[in-house]
Amino acid sequence: MSKKYQYKCLFVCILGFSLFSFALPQTDKDLWVTLFGVKYGDWKTVFKPTYTDKIKALNGQKITIKGFLIPLEQKVKHSFFLLSAFPFDACFYCGKAGPESVIEVTVKKPLKDTKTPITITGTLRLNFDNPDHLFYLINDGELDD
Repeated sequence: MSKKYQYKCLFVCILGFSLFSFALPQTDKDLWVTLFGVKYGDWKTVFKPTYTDKIKALNGQKITIKGFLIPLEQKVKHSFFLLSAFPFDACFYCGKAGPESVIEVTVKKPLKDTKTPITITGTLRLNFDNPDHLFYLINDGELDD
């Protein structure tokens, strides 16, 4: 293997990791990376999730996670929205990410719409069988300042 080839491989690895790091808005990316581990069917089948043991261990646990507010309605403040690992133009509903990259969030105190990342703390619930909801839900979220 030539030195030139090794340097190209190293450059590609560093670039890939840098882009991955940029896409995830969280300082500690471990939680999003863990949530990305869910397996599910394709578009022809119902999105029935199969959670890893690591994800199952988070069910019912209080978590703090950073992401982007994706509004579901045109309002000034939002009590119900999606929290995405990616900005709006790269979110699940724009076709650039999967359903594992968003969390359905209901907060106690409505939040103003923002394009900057926010940090939410709440109890994570896994959705094992309701196709009307996303894989991940936080029903008692609070904005961290």
